[in-house]
Amino acid sequence: MATQPNAKLVKKYVEVSERHYPDGTVKPTALWWTDGNLYRIDRILYSRPAASHDVGGSGILYQIMVKGKSRKLYYEELTNAYFVEADARYADDAGD
Repeated sequence: MATQPNAKLVKKYVEVSERHYPDGTVKPTALWWTDGNLYRIDRILYSRPAASHDVGGSGILYQIMVKGKSRKLYYEELTNAYFVEADARYADDAGD
């Protein structure tokens, strides 16, 4: 999941676990990379409507902390799916 400066980014759909609260709030709690690795979300720094200008797509941006690093996780309402901006060199099946 590492991203290098000036790396080409691709849209990578990922499986995400969510927690649903009684007030209707939904928060992501973990994500699975395509190789099967589980990454627990340590913390959600903030969430807001946003578009990814690097890989396309829009919805809810979750700025999250995973293993001490800040990452962007998008919930794309149009497709009802989550995606990340992944370094093309490390995205197993990029554009999936």
